[in-house]
Amino acid sequence: MMDPRTLDILADDRLLRLPAKTRRAFADLFRRGFMSNDTAELLLMAIELGGEPRRLLGFAIGMLDMERCGVPVRDAIRMARKQGRRVNLHWGPGRWQREHDRMARVAALTRLAFDNRPYDVRAFERHLPATWPGYLIRTSRRLGMEGARQRHCVASKDQALRERRRAIAVVFLNRLRWTVELALRCSDKAPLQIMEIQSRFNRLPTRVEREAIHAVLGIATPAPGQARDAAAEPRWNTERLRRLLPAMRERGIILVSVCFGGSGDDGQVDAVRYTPDPPFGNREPIIVPCEMRRARRDGDRWVTDRVTELVELEAAIKEVAGQVLETVDVNWDISDGGTAELEIDVGVGTMELSIDQHYVERENLYCRQVEIDTGRVLS
Repeated sequence: MMDPRTLDILADDRLLRLPAKTRRAFADLFRRGFMSNDTAELLLMAIELGGEPRRLLGFAIGMLDMERCGVPVRDAIRMARKQGRRVNLHWGPGRWQREHDRMARVAALTRLAFDNRPYDVRAFERHLPATWPGYLIRTSRRLGMEGARQRHCVASKDQALRERRRAIAVVFLNRLRWTVELALRCSDKAPLQIMEIQSRFNRLPTRVEREAIHAVLGIATPAPGQARDAAAEPRWNTERLRRLLPAMRERGIILVSVCFGGSGDDGQVDAVRYTPDPPFGNREPIIVPCEMRRARRDGDRWVTDRVTELVELEAAIKEVAGQVLETVDVNWDISDGGTAELEIDVGVGTMELSIDQHYVERENLYCRQVEIDTGRVLS
């Protein structure tokens, strides 16, 4: 007798919406026992979250290979479904791992937010000023709320706070909220030390901001060279990308993902995806001005001119994304090649660039998140 769950999956609307050839192949593998109920359900869930039903069987092969290498693809898909997030079936092992870790942090924040475990911060409190613009986090609920509000991974400090090895201070300074990690030192003159300072989206303080935070907490500023200065972070030329944001917002686009792939000595844009998808419907194409690179022959050599032209939005996104990728000294398209993805959060105004290089084992080499308006590196 066939398992009732098997009958349910074969009659699932998601399966019925697959292209005919894909649906027949999927159903045949399933009926013959090459695929468990759980795997079939997970694959249909992945197509539901990521679209591209024609990629179902190809993704299934890739998922099994990534699982063999220890990449938690299944957990990532289940968490994405629970948290209402989309997935991209073109992601490589490195990106699936990062997305899994990111969603796991969100789950941890949620769990902490509903907990109410107290932290003993008296050893830290006695060394702080009587009054200062902020407070110490005293419960795991507050810690979870801080991570959720600031969009960083302060929740990972839960164990250290429970063991009284660390304390977290929230400092309000110049209309910004700063999350400050404190540690105790074996020194009567300087009993407290600031280990880390972050604002929203892992933004680091400038030297002036750091000195001000030390001052309001009554903690001596470390000697030059001992602390990281955000002003020393590399600057990104995001002006061209910033000019495209109004056109994307006008059409209701909230997220753009540009995927690259390459090998040997050649790379190219594989796909541009939008959330919500599709964003344009039957409307007229969006035309925007963009500085395009045009190659031409000049005698016995090729030269590249930069010319501002009116082009469709997608062409402009590809052009600008390619220029952003070229600013990074990572050879993702050399030898065995690799993949890259530029994710643009249109609403917030940030971009995140991730690059994976292919070796015998796949290894992530590069990940940066950048604020488009200022070019400031966020993480």
